[in-house]
Amino acid sequence: SAVKLAVDLAKANNGSAYLLHVVSKSLEKTHARQEFGQFLQEYSSEERKLITTNVIEGDIFNDIGKAGDILKASLIVMGTHGAHGMQKVFGSRAVKLISSSATPFLITQGKREVERIKNIVMPFSFAKESIQITTFVGAIANKFNATIHLCGFHDTDDWLDAKTKSNQLVVKRALDEMNASYEIAHLPPSKTYSNDLVDYAKSIDADMFAAAYYKEGILP
Repeated sequence: SAVKLAVDLAKANNGSAYLLHVVSKSLEKTHARQEFGQFLQEYSSEERKLITTNVIEGDIFNDIGKAGDILKASLIVMGTHGAHGMQKVFGSRAVKLISSSATPFLITQGKREVERIKNIVMPFSFAKESIQITTFVGAIANKFNATIHLCGFHDTDDWLDAKTKSNQLVVKRALDEMNASYEIAHLPPSKTYSNDLVDYAKSIDADMFAAAYYKEGILP
């Protein structure tokens, strides 16, 4: 779950986990707090010391990002509630949340523990914004001894494709300076880049996608 992953990350980084529940009506706060109390019983006393909970009334699309900014959170971890496929993970609801904050988002679908992060898929394109998370991804890879799989988008325009290759060199140089492990994934030119990414991730048993959000979206 997203909470388990957040707690595991907090433990691994000597941090803390702030669990935020946004309700639409003030009358829902009491019930939400009671649910928090019951939910936390699933965690050990050591883990509960790392956890702070809060229930606020507001709009999930605006207030989660604001809370992340106010708390100066290193990362916001959210679950997709059973969604499947790249388009649901990077769909309009997720993008609306991600665009509301400067804090990085980690969107999780599975139940893997943080210790099992071994393969990270990083898609990028000709846009310079698509590689703005390189340092962050490199730090995660180093923390968990993971390998980053660089998956460049093949554009039909030769000039844009050259820009993608140039971005790849920038990423490689940055990761080399960090001594981060990485591999170049040679995805074939295709009109279904998102589907190819999912297939590639499955083939390497990937644990995480690391993609930058910018005004044009997340994926090319």
